[in-house]
Amino acid sequence: MKRWTLALALLAGLLLPATAQAGTLDQQQTTATTSAGIEAGSQSAAQTFTAGLTGKLDQIELLLLRYTGPSATPITVEIRDVSGGVPGSTVLATATLSEAAVPGTGTFTWLTVTFADPASVTAGTQYAIVLMGGAGYVAWGYTSGDPYASGAGFFTREYTGSAAWVALGGDYAFRTYVATTATAVTLRQLSANATRQGALVRWRTVSEVDTLGFNVYREVNGKRVRANSKLIAGKGRGLYTFLDRRAPKGKTVRYWVQAVNLDGSRSWYGPARIART
Repeated sequence: MKRWTLALALLAGLLLPATAQAGTLDQQQTTATTSAGIEAGSQSAAQTFTAGLTGKLDQIELLLLRYTGPSATPITVEIRDVSGGVPGSTVLATATLSEAAVPGTGTFTWLTVTFADPASVTAGTQYAIVLMGGAGYVAWGYTSGDPYASGAGFFTREYTGSAAWVALGGDYAFRTYVATTATAVTLRQLSANATRQGALVRWRTVSEVDTLGFNVYREVNGKRVRANSKLIAGKGRGLYTFLDRRAPKGKTVRYWVQAVNLDGSRSWYGPARIART
């Protein structure tokens, strides 16, 4: 009989406590085996991602390299909405990155981009990092396949006369940082484990303020669906468990816990991931 095995469990202290923080690491994909160019007027690049925290996206990091001498024209970096699964046209935040800041040694380097007017992001919502080139040739490192399951890489081919986004077939290397706002729940542990009956999701809270209850969401292939039929009532603090008897077989599954507050606001925690072997 095939079994579910634990691939990833979020450890105590890694989830957002109920205090405001600035620049918390949220989403990331940190590997690069090749690169795609960003050239003025001929090619742009973008990476979609799903925010795990609600707050202000004030900083990102990108894994870049430069093949030609730096030009005086900077790279434009934008945070956009996502429409129809591809980067949209609504710009939520913008910044510039000097080409001279990107080493031209042929070695990937992490570059930091900060936003003076950060984008407001909501946990569970997709956004896009968009890079438009200066006058030189800068490349963004990526890994083919699907190393980041909650988004995808894209590029454009203006040199063919089309500005439409084309799937990269991989994910660019990036990190996002979000300055979070206070939440009503302090959640210290979230994990997902395999059982013969299905996937057992556990989470522990150390405090709950005006919390109505919790929902458990199952994410498969980037699509998030609520797994519980009724709201799991809050009890002030303690250990919660939920058995997902409908966990699909033969696929990697990510689980998120959503806290529902008395005022109608909601906060997301996760993900925890399990895969079948």
